[in-house]
Amino acid sequence: MINLSGVKDMGSVQVWTKVIKFAALAFMATKGLFFISTANFTPGNVSGESAINAIGGGMAIALRSSCSCPSPSVASGCGQKPALAP
Repeated sequence: MINLSGVKDMGSVQVWTKVIKFAALAFMATKGLFFISTANFTPGNVSGESAINAIGGGMAIALRSSCSCPSPSVASGCGQKPALAP
């Protein structure tokens, strides 16, 4: 129904739903702060390596995951054809 009423009304509905979603998220996050127990957290580096090696490993995983995202679209031919280097 809101789509039939026009772009201006759709924009105001989107703004209000964003405000409601953010308010609910902020409320639950604030409420959740009172229930945090440090006993539930394990050490961040459980690999036994130094912190620098653990951070490097995490960076390598993040780089691999960000670089492999366009691979399916390139294989299917949906992506643009890059210019070949001479």
